[in-house]
Amino acid sequence: MVEIIKEFIDGIIEKLNLQCEANVVETDEEYKVDLIGPDAHVLIGYRGDVLDSIQYLALLLINKNGDNQKRLVIDGENYRAKREATLSKLAKNLAFQVSKSGRPKQLEPMNPFERRIIHSALANDKYVTTESEGEEPNRFVVIKPVKKSSSQRSERPQKSAPKAAPATSTSTVTGMNRYVGKMKSFGGEKRRFF
Repeated sequence: MVEIIKEFIDGIIEKLNLQCEANVVETDEEYKVDLIGPDAHVLIGYRGDVLDSIQYLALLLINKNGDNQKRLVIDGENYRAKREATLSKLAKNLAFQVSKSGRPKQLEPMNPFERRIIHSALANDKYVTTESEGEEPNRFVVIKPVKKSSSQRSERPQKSAPKAAPATSTSTVTGMNRYVGKMKSFGGEKRRFF
């Protein structure tokens, strides 16, 4: 199988007249292909789209008989690890925003590999949850705040806010009138700001 994968990818490289080669390694779980050479970046493409396309076609080739049980991962210039680090950082930043705002965030459409990174990065986050939505090839991840149940809320009852006295007409900064009220004291009437 290693020879078939190498022959297929080397054929693509030759047809595109690129200066790189495919190094194929077989392990118990997967076939790992590393693209090496000065033109490897061409086979990565924008956000790995060319790399993903080549990987998909190679996977179809090795699975055409249905007897392959191993994964296939094609990488170049350590792109997969760099992309994973970038997406994990993005996921954590967005999770923080979602937990603060209480509003869900929808990410751009991603391939299954990238969506899995987002889900994994936030799997143990107690403030947000993730879901994939949409149809391929436009599936995307939505990061949603976790809804607190009554058992998760604080046992201490919430204090109700004191009612403000009706606003008075004073010569304060425009818009501040609603925050000005009257307060009784022993020395006479005073204004207070909430």
